[in-house]
Amino acid sequence: MVYSSIEEAALHVLGKYCNYVNRSGTEYVIIGGWSAFLLNSKPIAHPGTKDVDILFREATTPYALAGIIELSISKGYLLSAKHPFQLFEILNVSDQEFVFNIDVMHPKEETMKELFLDQFDLTVFLDKERSKKAKAKSIIGPNSDILFHNLCCEPHIILFKDDDRQMKYCRIKIINELGCLLSKSVSCQKQKRERDSLDIFLSIKQARNYGKLIESIKILRKGRNEIFKALAEIRKAHEANILLPNIRQFITVVDDDYYKTLNNFFIDLD
Repeated sequence: MVYSSIEEAALHVLGKYCNYVNRSGTEYVIIGGWSAFLLNSKPIAHPGTKDVDILFREATTPYALAGIIELSISKGYLLSAKHPFQLFEILNVSDQEFVFNIDVMHPKEETMKELFLDQFDLTVFLDKERSKKAKAKSIIGPNSDILFHNLCCEPHIILFKDDDRQMKYCRIKIINELGCLLSKSVSCQKQKRERDSLDIFLSIKQARNYGKLIESIKILRKGRNEIFKALAEIRKAHEANILLPNIRQFITVVDDDYYKTLNNFFIDLD
């Protein structure tokens, strides 16, 4: 199967893998750049995303995802030797092969200190002394337990080209505008995560229902401290002039429009 573009291939990775997970009955939500790309990409176009970040709700205990990892291996997904939480699919795009990755993630709990959780025992040894075997793992997600709240995520239908060249539908669960703000409030300030600033900006400026976004934040803010912390981090990045230079790396944005969007957003929340 040859795909015409990176975007088409990445959409295939998302749809195909979510179809497998849907059949397994395992609860998940898609986080990362897919939210802004699928939900908030007009009129300012989002540049797209090339990987899949999938957060599994019941994956807070070791080996909770053993069945999912085993299923993934049986379906031909490759394991990463360096990053044990990643699955790979190799696709042909315009006669050039590319590797697309899927990050397997678990929600963060207050008592959780470890970044990774063991999810599946492999039969492969890590060292030549054969003293320890490799494990497939999951990696912790950002602000992630709240992302399963019905105000932070929603179902979405995508259309993708499958291995048999046929167009197929897949019903995924994905974070919405509020979920995007919560999940990217810290990472937007980190180096090499500049596009998270763009996702935040588009989730606010091009929110499908801006009034609903503000109301959802106010509803959750009454009892969830994560909301306060996330909004404080976004405000801090805005006031420190971190967001705007990051956004300019991807789109042309007029300063007045940017400041009006962000300033009004924080005013509306007061």
